[in-house]
Amino acid sequence: MAEKEQKVYSQKCVTCGGDLVFNPKKQVVQCVQCGNVVPIKTTMTTEKSFETLLKNAPQWQTDTIVLRCEHCGAKAVINKNDLAKRCDYCGATSIVKSEDLPGIRPDTIVLFNLTKVEAVAKARTWLAKRFFAPRWYKKSARAQNMHAIYYPSFTFDAQTFSRYRGLQMETYTKTDYVDGKPVVRTYTTTHPVSGELSKVFDDVLIPASDTLNAAALAKLQPFATNEGVAYQKELLSGYTASHYTQDALQCWNTAKNQMDNRIKQEIVRRHGGNVIDLAIDTKISNVTYKYALLPLYVGHSEYDDCKYELYVNGQTGKTYGKTPVSPWKVLLVTALGLAAVAGAFLLAMIL
Repeated sequence: MAEKEQKVYSQKCVTCGGDLVFNPKKQVVQCVQCGNVVPIKTTMTTEKSFETLLKNAPQWQTDTIVLRCEHCGAKAVINKNDLAKRCDYCGATSIVKSEDLPGIRPDTIVLFNLTKVEAVAKARTWLAKRFFAPRWYKKSARAQNMHAIYYPSFTFDAQTFSRYRGLQMETYTKTDYVDGKPVVRTYTTTHPVSGELSKVFDDVLIPASDTLNAAALAKLQPFATNEGVAYQKELLSGYTASHYTQDALQCWNTAKNQMDNRIKQEIVRRHGGNVIDLAIDTKISNVTYKYALLPLYVGHSEYDDCKYELYVNGQTGKTYGKTPVSPWKVLLVTALGLAAVAGAFLLAMIL
């Protein structure tokens, strides 16, 4: 018997009783059996004030529950009347009801543009281009168990104003004479720098689930979060929505760290680098957020009885994952690199 997919909402067609599923090509909810289209009106999402996040963010409806995979820890929000027999991330069947409260409800959905067939094709093209993968793997690898999920994330907007001070190092050379012979010496001096910097941050994207780390999500970006539509449960018809494992305040702290790093980098670039003992005082204002669901296709490839995860951006088709590595190709590239270095050294000696 085929396993039933985890679904947030399972609607039925009033014409034939078939399942209604969101169609990413037509951007409508449609019956998979008779093709009946259910009209749905979408509206653009709006930023929410940070005070809303702290006080009265809307909650998930009472007809949903959270399930947790005991193998990888992934969480999914599903209808109470649906069953979940496997994890959409790792495929494990050890699914249990979580005691955690469902938490706040998403306010933004970034809709799928790609069908499953298109996502599989994108993944296959990406796999074939992996240079360090074994030759046989590149020829035969295919995306398996590819399925659509909505991945939780938070985006933050903010205005910042920073005052800073520090020391800029400057290095110069000077020819000195020792015992009548010229000697080139390097000297370093420092001088104080200070200033002000204003920045506007738009949609700083923070992953809200540890089933996909920040580095992996960065490889799949961009997601057009500014084009997301306001949350409607009908838009999730036929799809899984992963539940967050990092709440909004944890994600906000991560976003602030990213903002601080970008402010520091811009200050250093402003002064040409080599800035030390940098002290920055930043004030943050006009903070807004969105709790957005991002469209992902999740699957894997296989090689020598090992599974390698695959992710496809459901908007753009951008793909990221892991693949096996051929040790012979690594050795060859290393040897060629060493030979190039040796050749350059010999050429420099000759000249």
